[in-house]
Amino acid sequence: MAFDIRDEDDPHNEEFAEYEDVKQPAPTKFYRRRRFWMFCIPNLIIALIVAVVLALYVIMPKIAQHLMNNASINFSQIDIANVTATSMDVVIRGDLQNTGPFHADISFPGTVVISWNGIELGTTEIPGKSTASGGHGTLDLQSSVTISNSTAFTEFSSYMLNADSF
Repeated sequence: MAFDIRDEDDPHNEEFAEYEDVKQPAPTKFYRRRRFWMFCIPNLIIALIVAVVLALYVIMPKIAQHLMNNASINFSQIDIANVTATSMDVVIRGDLQNTGPFHADISFPGTVVISWNGIELGTTEIPGKSTASGGHGTLDLQSSVTISNSTAFTEFSSYMLNADSF
């Protein structure tokens, strides 16, 4: 059978006409499907947990350490009492600056080595703690210093007393 152009124009050829007028229902959008939410919610929860853990244990300590690296301690008063050839009692008062916005407890765990020009002068244990927040804080500590190198300590003392500024 050959193709006849008259078949297209024939108004009586309504073989498929009823199907052309029927509109197909619109497909449901992807976010209205239950499968989408069953996949999305667990993945969202996992992503949030990973982000929170990453922020708390990786990012925040690095930010806090960077802020503390810029911090400074300025001593306003150092009182020395009960001086002997091998020890002395010290009261230290000072200001902490550029400590960052976080609240911090400053303590000195273990033995603190006191040195000058790379030479160890003595050691001390500093009990207690000071606090800093809002970018500044105060330092008020009392300790007993053990002098380990009396010759170097004598040289340090004479330099400190004879210098124009120290």
